[in-house]
Amino acid sequence: YTSLGFLTFGFPVTKWWGASIGLLPFSSVGYNVSYEETPVNIGRTKYTYEGTGGLSQFYLGNAFRLWKNFSAGFNASFLFGSLDKIATVSFPDSSAYMYALRLKNSAFVNDFSFSYGLQYVKPLNNDITLVLGMVYNAETNLLARQDSLAYRFLSSGDGIEIVKDTLVNSDNTRGNIVLPKGFGGGFTLGKKDRWLVGMDYQMQQWQDFSAFGVKDSLKNSWGVSFGAEYTPQNTAVSGYWKRVHYRFGSRYNLTYLSLKDNQLTEKSISFGLGLPLKRTKTAMNIGVEIGQRGTLSDWLIKE
Repeated sequence: YTSLGFLTFGFPVTKWWGASIGLLPFSSVGYNVSYEETPVNIGRTKYTYEGTGGLSQFYLGNAFRLWKNFSAGFNASFLFGSLDKIATVSFPDSSAYMYALRLKNSAFVNDFSFSYGLQYVKPLNNDITLVLGMVYNAETNLLARQDSLAYRFLSSGDGIEIVKDTLVNSDNTRGNIVLPKGFGGGFTLGKKDRWLVGMDYQMQQWQDFSAFGVKDSLKNSWGVSFGAEYTPQNTAVSGYWKRVHYRFGSRYNLTYLSLKDNQLTEKSISFGLGLPLKRTKTAMNIGVEIGQRGTLSDWLIKE
């Protein structure tokens, strides 16, 4: 499948006011997980969980230089999209006489969220600059509506489902999805057109998340990332590879997912090149990331 990565524009309004507008992905859902167990007096039981969809955000950002080297700004984002979840319980060895159960939930979101940021720029000696920044994402109660459908069915040998009865069928149930507050901070230190190093830290209180009044099993998350860039000689007339930007990064995240008392982690390293195009001020950027998520403990999944 294909999807839009991002589309953004930035422009100055005055000498002390800058703005940005764009369309970005906010979240995505894509999973299909199943497992089996054999309860006494019931037999082989299969549980299947599927999820699709995601949210996008259309945002307008503004930043203002309040005084020399210090700026503040905010983003106003309109979130929209749908999240679809399906849970099924079936009995493979008894499909002819034991009814399977399926629950479908579809949530539709259309609402605004806001984030705020501060930045301080400190010029040092020898054209070296230190930049400090922080961002705050406010807790948001997103207006949403939900369609729910639950029914029992029999599965024939050729995969055809025969619906027995409907247990729940509700449309346009109004409610809220609570996105928890989060905080981030970081710095960069660099010499113009030569080198740059930076580090970021971010955390979010996902234990406060809820959807339509129902809490989840999510845990508070945090992550730290590091990056560096080096350019041997940005103004070199001869020697193309002297003008290439060489990049390296690494990150570690303690995610909000907790399964069977295992809070899943992510860790990775990345490498990249910024390749200048001749007779232009444009560069083509190439990057690759290598990492892993999850664990094989307790019959879980590692990617």
